[in-house]
Amino acid sequence: MAKRVLIVDDHAATRTTIRTLLEADKNTAFEVVQAANGTECLKVFDGKGPFDLILLDVNMPDLDGYAVCEALRRVDKDVPGLAVGYSRRLP
Repeated sequence: MAKRVLIVDDHAATRTTIRTLLEADKNTAFEVVQAANGTECLKVFDGKGPFDLILLDVNMPDLDGYAVCEALRRVDKDVPGLAVGYSRRLP
């Protein structure tokens, strides 16, 4: 059975790169779903979840990754494998 991955990033090129890398893996099958911002992520999670992994960008224009993470945890505190991307603001 394919692992379900939700990629959330406001840059289409980043989403495409991550999708390409996942789909190139010959050992594991992935079903990749994409969202272009935090609001879309919450809608996708609600309508198409659950996911085995959520790759979440920190810097997005509508809701940043931290706000999305908090919202997802309020809906499902056991969201598996939630990964938050880096921020240049961090030391």
